[in-house]
Amino acid sequence: MKEVNVEKGKIVLKNLNNLLHIECINYKVPKAENATIPITAPNVPEYSFVCWIGATSQGFVKGCYIDTPDRPTASIWFTQSTVNMVGEGNVSAYALYVRA
Repeated sequence: MKEVNVEKGKIVLKNLNNLLHIECINYKVPKAENATIPITAPNVPEYSFVCWIGATSQGFVKGCYIDTPDRPTASIWFTQSTVNMVGEGNVSAYALYVRA
């Protein structure tokens, strides 16, 4: 348990070393229109999943979002574009954890 003190009306948290943890998970994704990929946050010993904090494309530029960021199993959706894209690229998803 973390130490909590109230000083002058403010809550002061102490001993927060290693309270938060971020995992970066890489996925292959097709560059086709309307591409979606399922993602799953890995189990991290001594930490509990909180939420997905974002996703970013690599090797191509295309907007994306995570549909249910508060769940460890979700999907990344990509925006439509008029650019003819061929092949596949990578996407990185970032999961936030808090010490259990």
